Amino acid sequence: MSHAIKGVAGNIESDNVLKEIKTCLKGTKVMTSINQIEENMNNFLYEEAKEMVLDLTKMLRDANIYYS
Repeated sequence: MSHAIKGVAGNIESDNVLKEIKTCLKGTKVMTSINQIEENMNNFLYEEAKEMVLDLTKMLRDANIYYS
């Protein structure tokens, strides 16, 4: 049960991160990626969404947009 709650908390956090990225970045390629990630999350395709987030992170790093 606590695993399920942790999963829900992670999904809420992921949703908040996506909203923040949307606010900061308006590029077509970025927005297309974010929309696809959101769609996968809404359809409970979390592994696919996770892979897309990794791809998006790489794309942002390559463009020197993402700083960690």
